[in-house]
Amino acid sequence: MIVAGILVALSIDDWVQERENRRTEQDYLQILSRDLQQVTEQLRSYIDFEVSMARSGATVLKTLSGDGYEQQGEALRGHLSSMGTRRTLRLASAAYTDLTSTGNLQLIRSRNLRDRLLRYFAEVAWVERVIEKNNTAFIDNLYYEFLIEAKITWAPANWQSLDSSIGEADRLFFEMVGPNIVYPVDSIMALPPESKLWDDIRRMCILRVRVSAVGQSLANQLVDESKQLKVAIDQELDVLSR
Repeated sequence: MIVAGILVALSIDDWVQERENRRTEQDYLQILSRDLQQVTEQLRSYIDFEVSMARSGATVLKTLSGDGYEQQGEALRGHLSSMGTRRTLRLASAAYTDLTSTGNLQLIRSRNLRDRLLRYFAEVAWVERVIEKNNTAFIDNLYYEFLIEAKITWAPANWQSLDSSIGEADRLFFEMVGPNIVYPVDSIMALPPESKLWDDIRRMCILRVRVSAVGQSLANQLVDESKQLKVAIDQELDVLSR
C-alpha cells in the first residue's frame, strides 16, 4: 500500500507538471506569434525605408540623364544627402531569447516547429549581419564619404518621411537654426555637364540603389518566412487548445 501510494503521488506530480508544461508551452507560442507579427511590421517599415532610398537614387539618375541638371542643385542635394541615411535592422523576439537561454525550447513538443524556429532565427541573424555590413561598407565608408569629399551639403529634404526619430532630429535642427536657413551653394552644381564628378555621382547612386535592392530582397524573403512560421505556430496553438 505504501509503494502504491508513492506511485500514485508520483503520477499526480507528473500529471501536474505535464499540465504546467503545456500551459507554459502555450504561453511561449502565443508570445512567439505576437513577436512574429511585430517582426513582420518592422520588416515592412524597413522595406518602405529602402524603397524611399531607391526612389531617390532613381530620381537622381533620371535627372542626370536629361539636360540642365546642373541647375537643379537644391533638388539633387536633397536626394543625394537623403541617400546617406541608413537604417539598422534589429529583429528581436523576447520569447525566443528566453526559450533558448533557459533551455525551455524543449517544452515545445513539436520537433518540426522547434527546428523551424531555430532555422528562422538563424536566418534572421544572418540577414541582420549582411545588412549591417552593407550599410557600413557601402553607405558609411563609400557613399557618405563621397558626399563629404564632393563637398555636397548634407541636407535631406525628406527627413520627416524617412523615420520618426530622424524627423524629430529634423525638428530640433530647424528649431536651433531657424526654418529659413540658407544652405551654401555646393561647388559641384557650378560644374559643367561634362565634368567627371557627375559620372562619379551616377556611380554612387547606382551603388546606393543596389544596396537598397539587396536589403529589400532579404527583407521580403523574411516577411514571407515570418508569415509561414506564424501560421505554423497558430496551428500548433489550435491543437493545444483542443
